[in-house]
Amino acid sequence: MQKRIVVGRDRHPECPLCARKMQELVTKKGNFYACFNMDCMIWIDANDPCVGRWQEMKLEDRPKCPLCSAPLNYFFRSDKFMKMQCPNNGKKHEPFQILRGRVEDFPKEQR
Repeated sequence: MQKRIVVGRDRHPECPLCARKMQELVTKKGNFYACFNMDCMIWIDANDPCVGRWQEMKLEDRPKCPLCSAPLNYFFRSDKFMKMQCPNNGKKHEPFQILRGRVEDFPKEQR
């Protein structure tokens, strides 16, 4: 299956983990938004009701990083996959991430 990446449209959501614009993948199975940043590597169906709702939780209500106490950035989809990441990854300490959801969605080395 061939994928065509369309970049630069204003309607693309911002990645909740790194704050960059997500790219749109147009496939035969539908449209998806994805972030290919090395620390992110996330995707979501363009019609998922969770698109763009990541910033609704207040900073003070978010879980805190156990290494630096910063509020974690987080991404979630309607299929209950969630990824949380410290905004200080690689700056103040080693990268810290939490993954929850379906095992099939995790990289093989993290299963």
